[in-house]
Amino acid sequence: HFDHSGGNATFAREVPGLRVVASDRERGRVPALTERLADEQTIAVGRLLVTAHSVPGHTLGSAVFQISSSAAPAAPHAAFTGDTLFCGGCG
Repeated sequence: HFDHSGGNATFAREVPGLRVVASDRERGRVPALTERLADEQTIAVGRLLVTAHSVPGHTLGSAVFQISSSAAPAAPHAAFTGDTLFCGGCG
């Protein structure tokens, strides 16, 4: 949705080579998209590992991104959940 991705095109213009990543199920809904992640696919961002988890609900492309460290694999992980708590709409 626009509240999550409305600035993508501006950032992409201002930061050459910027990676704009989203679920592979978000077809045509993410401006300036450069990479699509499949369920349980992992990418590296520096020493961080980002794993996509498909959790359709609010939208078919809803995803949770699990963050871990390649430098400290036993360290606690974090999760960015976005709007995954909404089922088929807001509120």
